[in-house]
Amino acid sequence: GWGGIVLCAKPEEAGHWVRLCRKHGRGQTVIRWNGRNAGFNFVAYELARHGAEGINNVIECLMRVLEFSRSASALPSKGNEAFWDDTMRQVLRHAVPLLYAASGNVRIDQLLAFVRSAPNAPEQMRDPDWQKGNFFCEVFTAAAERLDDATGQKLVAYWQHDFARLDPKTRGNIVISLTTALDRFNHGWMAEAFCGATTIVPELTFHGAIIILDMPAFTLNEDGIIAQQLFKYMWQRAVLARNSLPPAQQERPCFLWADEAQHFLNSQDAEFLSACRGSRA
Repeated sequence: GWGGIVLCAKPEEAGHWVRLCRKHGRGQTVIRWNGRNAGFNFVAYELARHGAEGINNVIECLMRVLEFSRSASALPSKGNEAFWDDTMRQVLRHAVPLLYAASGNVRIDQLLAFVRSAPNAPEQMRDPDWQKGNFFCEVFTAAAERLDDATGQKLVAYWQHDFARLDPKTRGNIVISLTTALDRFNHGWMAEAFCGATTIVPELTFHGAIIILDMPAFTLNEDGIIAQQLFKYMWQRAVLARNSLPPAQQERPCFLWADEAQHFLNSQDAEFLSACRGSRA
């Protein structure tokens, strides 16, 4: 009766699990998710759970996506990863709250448009011609009435005096790194899987669902690896938090199976493995 998630590297792995589940009377509890037949909008999921207080969780989720993109890429990583991570987190910390204040939502396409249209010189934010039709300014204007003065001044100061004064090459690398990692969520099955309506959530496994992530790494390559790592990360967070839920969501044991696990390991696994037994995983 366990629930759990199955990560697939080989294209035949999903079918193998479906046959196993049917053989052992678990066919009715299987959800075979290929990215198109169900959706998990991870940003909306976090905001629905925590509201405005979930913004920092959204930022950390986006940081994990950047990490997964780096690890899945055949390209070498940048030197001084700590600097890039700190800088990227700072950009997200000053962008995501503005987008949420402006519309009550955070969409990846709007996040990318916001960063791409940000000022590259301090004087631009005071230039009426630059402000006209600029998405960055539209977001600031829409968010202004929902922000207190201190928060608004802090956000303006970052974009006008910190971001705009960065070395052009550094600023360009930040924008490219962010957009390259996140733009994959604007197209094809990745957009359907993670940026549309939410019809599948990790907590289904607490009620016996076996979610097979039929997004094999060997056929979908980086997209398949990143997609499965993202859902795995969100499932791990849900598992470690499940003891705060009603008893019915705490009792059933659950599992994580990773076919060719080396493709799906990341920096969060050690923390999860050290604590998951207490959450019956």
